[in-house]
Amino acid sequence: MPRPQHHEFTQYLLPEEAWLAPQHVWDTLRDPATAAPWLRQLWTIAHQFANAAAAPIEPTGLAAEACQVGGQEAILLTFPTPTQADEAFLALLVLANPFQYFLLEAAPAADASFRPGAPTPTAIYTRQPDTDHRAYLTPGPVADPVPAASLFLQHVAPHLAPTSAGK
Repeated sequence: MPRPQHHEFTQYLLPEEAWLAPQHVWDTLRDPATAAPWLRQLWTIAHQFANAAAAPIEPTGLAAEACQVGGQEAILLTFPTPTQADEAFLALLVLANPFQYFLLEAAPAADASFRPGAPTPTAIYTRQPDTDHRAYLTPGPVADPVPAASLFLQHVAPHLAPTSAGK
């Protein structure tokens, strides 16, 4: 079971912020000077929303980086290393109307165990605006101990919505 703060941040708070204030979130995450403080503040808010009684998770590794995927502008997000199945390693926000949001999560092994630091199967999910659940897309690259971001981007590229130039 994912830790509440990690889950709240990756599944709800971050994508909702992107859909509610897309230009602000885009501009904030593209600028290294504003991305880190904004992400840390949102991470703290996720702890308050999720379960203030639990010890907060340190935001170690929390980062944003502008990138290109399938010819489209995107932001690659890195999260604190998962310690439970169904926690996300990475996310991708793709500039579209609305944003497309993809998650690369640690998938439970066949025996339902999760061993941080050991080779771990992953799964790629997407979440759409106005929904409270994610949709499974495809198996992701193995995390050994963490997945390569480039492999995540390769797995996501076929699932991108066409751009207006490509229509």
